[in-house]
Amino acid sequence: MRSPKVPIDKTVYSENRFAMLTRSQPEEAKRLMKLAQGDVNTRWAMYEYLAKRSPEGSNSTNDSGGNGHSAPTPTNAPTQSV
Repeated sequence: MRSPKVPIDKTVYSENRFAMLTRSQPEEAKRLMKLAQGDVNTRWAMYEYLAKRSPEGSNSTNDSGGNGHSAPTPTNAPTQSV
């Protein structure tokens, strides 16, 4: 997984609706971009953290498929009434 390489302002200001803000209220646009970039950085850090974690309760002996739940077996599988 690779981190974002382009800052958010380079992406956002390619759209007129955001570029207009820099012309009408440059200080507010600067403040909002700083907040938005902080949000992107925080979210990316959370994604990296989650990617490094192992699923709770997982071990190599269960047949959970990595999701922490047991796979149904013939004894506990739902039955269909006829």
